[in-house]
Amino acid sequence: MEKVNFNKGVKIIISPTETGYACGLINEKVDMQDEGLYLCHIIAQGMIKFAMSQPQEAFNFGVEQVGESKVNGEIKRFEDYDNVVDITDLLKKNKKDLN
Repeated sequence: MEKVNFNKGVKIIISPTETGYACGLINEKVDMQDEGLYLCHIIAQGMIKFAMSQPQEAFNFGVEQVGESKVNGEIKRFEDYDNVVDITDLLKKNKKDLN
């Protein structure tokens, strides 16, 4: 499997507030010519919308993910993940919607 360059991606920040949390994107400048990066931007926006509109469900998914992310009782490191998703079909299917 190829290495993932997390420096190129869209970054979501989740920050605690006095009454809960806030979500946002760190790097709003998205090269609209890079379909893969633009798709990541759209997915990040969806993740933010989900976290803000369904906070309990987002929390439950997080708890589930932490439980599944353990190897020998320890949380996996980035290099141990195999969570690369092939977006080719999604790009083809939604190409007209990306413009």
